[in-house]
Amino acid sequence: MLIAAGIFVGGLLAIAIISAASIAIYAHFVTPPSYWSEISQTLLNQPVKPTARVAEEIQDQGRSLIPLRRALETAAREVPGEVLKVELEREHGRAVYEIKILAQNGQVREVSLDARNGEIIEVEDD
Repeated sequence: MLIAAGIFVGGLLAIAIISAASIAIYAHFVTPPSYWSEISQTLLNQPVKPTARVAEEIQDQGRSLIPLRRALETAAREVPGEVLKVELEREHGRAVYEIKILAQNGQVREVSLDARNGEIIEVEDD
């Protein structure tokens, strides 16, 4: 009886240690580092300038695009949910933000915004 109780207590202790280690590992890899908040705030608030991936005619216009924060806020008003992916693309000679969102109903939707003025071009199911 004493041996069985010892094995039981030992098993509970092992489960507790494994659980604590699992939580610590999960928190380490899932929780962003403390400096991430500062970096993300800086990046979200800066105006975006076209890169080499965006067509030369867009770059030649020399105008900045709307800040990513504004594009995300506009998309979130249209489709509330969790942002999965953001791309800056060229469509028909204009810069377009394509923002994929996991909507609150579980459906993935894509919001296309004009990257110069922030107007919604299209919302579609992905």
